[in-house]
Amino acid sequence: MPGAPGTEVRLGRLKHASLTTLKAISHVADPPGAAALIEAIRQLPGDSDALAIWRGRVDAHALRLRFNDPALHAELRPAGAAAPLFDALEQCRVEALGVRLFPGARVNLRAFHGACPVDVERRAKLDDAMIGLAPLIFDQRAFGTEAARLAAAIARGERNDTEEPEEPSDRPDGAVETQQRNFTEVQAERAQVDILRRISNEPRGRVVPRRTPRQAGEPGYRAFTQQFDAVVDASSLIDDAMRRDLLRQFDDISTTSRRHVSRWAHRLQRYLLSRQRRAWTFDCEEGLLDSGRLARVVCDPSLPLLFKQETDTDWPETAVTLLIDNSGSMRGAPIVIASVCAEQLGAVLERCGVTTEILGFTTQRWRGGRSRERWIAERRPPNPGRLTDLNHIIYKSADVPWRHARRNLIAMLDESLLKENVDGEALLWAYQRLRRRPERRKILMVISDGAPLDGATLSANDFGYLDRHLRSVIEALEADSAFELLAIGIGHDVGSYYANAFTVTEPQELGEAMVRQLVARLKDGGNSRQRTVRGSSL
Repeated sequence: MPGAPGTEVRLGRLKHASLTTLKAISHVADPPGAAALIEAIRQLPGDSDALAIWRGRVDAHALRLRFNDPALHAELRPAGAAAPLFDALEQCRVEALGVRLFPGARVNLRAFHGACPVDVERRAKLDDAMIGLAPLIFDQRAFGTEAARLAAAIARGERNDTEEPEEPSDRPDGAVETQQRNFTEVQAERAQVDILRRISNEPRGRVVPRRTPRQAGEPGYRAFTQQFDAVVDASSLIDDAMRRDLLRQFDDISTTSRRHVSRWAHRLQRYLLSRQRRAWTFDCEEGLLDSGRLARVVCDPSLPLLFKQETDTDWPETAVTLLIDNSGSMRGAPIVIASVCAEQLGAVLERCGVTTEILGFTTQRWRGGRSRERWIAERRPPNPGRLTDLNHIIYKSADVPWRHARRNLIAMLDESLLKENVDGEALLWAYQRLRRRPERRKILMVISDGAPLDGATLSANDFGYLDRHLRSVIEALEADSAFELLAIGIGHDVGSYYANAFTVTEPQELGEAMVRQLVARLKDGGNSRQRTVRGSSL
């Protein structure tokens, strides 16, 4: 305590340590507000809990200095009652960034916030708001723009976009209210798609760190509940009227792409047929009559070797699964090109005797769905795991002929289908289906445009949660010698995840990349574990 022997010495050491921490974390030589903060040390009680709270206070201040642009914050800050809510959301943003860069700060911040008086209702609203804002934390302007809108809505007492839907009204105007809610959901979905697209255009390390090791004591991956997950046939996703509309759209926007992909599909077909070409053994005593030897009969009828026999080349039966990311950021050209490539290459593979399965993965709703609703109903237990309802889609099953399944691919163009993506579990699902196939060669090709992203899960767990799980799944699958895994990234270097990977900068390059990858795998017989190099020839 101040005035006791040795206290001034301890206070001096604590001031020095606090100032050093401020400078180190904030990267500012003379941190603004440091003098007033350091002077408050004299009011500290002399117990260990108070010291932990103080460390959290210092960390919170330092992270604000490091990740917040004060001028931009002032520009975006709303007036009135929304202002403190906006400030709180921005503090949540900088601290979320901070604990990813400085994992040790998490404990200090938890102690600091645990000692602060809090309005439980307000805290819940801020938590809900952060679920939708989580993907924007790396962009202060985008985050602040959306945070200002949400803060104003909360201040006015309105329901924000991240809260759970209310029960339908029994009043006569309930239909009108439902229509208004639907409009709000559509607006929120469009905003979420914009977020996903913005993230997909960010450099690799801006979204998910290259390595996000699991910290000691952190729980392993799990789903909070699997009750609401679904595996659906694409034919059930759209009715006949929608199928006709989507087919017209597909034909209109894919004409140029189809011509380009067809060229590469024909190359793949020529290669596969050349590998499967049968050989003949001549001068046999039995088999098919060899017309080329008929002249011998005229010259010497006693010659017996007038037959030929067909022999098969050593071409192993092969099964290929195409697993396509159906997340919101794939909307537009990426999903159109992916569906065209699946259509063209799937037909070629089947004609050449290669069993083909085409799968997709997304979520049923934005920001969690019924899984998150159950978590909230159970009072938000910590470390809940995956909090979204998965939607795994079968566009073409391996046992279904192509002519019966190709029209299902246009369901990918239904924009209401494309939401968020949990890649690790989708990869396991596709792998388990492929493992059950009797073919000797098994190849799984993943087509994606980014890292796994589900706002509800990432807001309730640490930000590397889905990333770590995907990496562990890939590591396990690549260790299976009876199985070949390769990936194509659209605009993202998926080579940071997969050993065999190819990245295209434009969706139009996807057809060429898919053919190159398949040919590379079929050429080496599945023995290569080296990453596919861009520019390899057929």
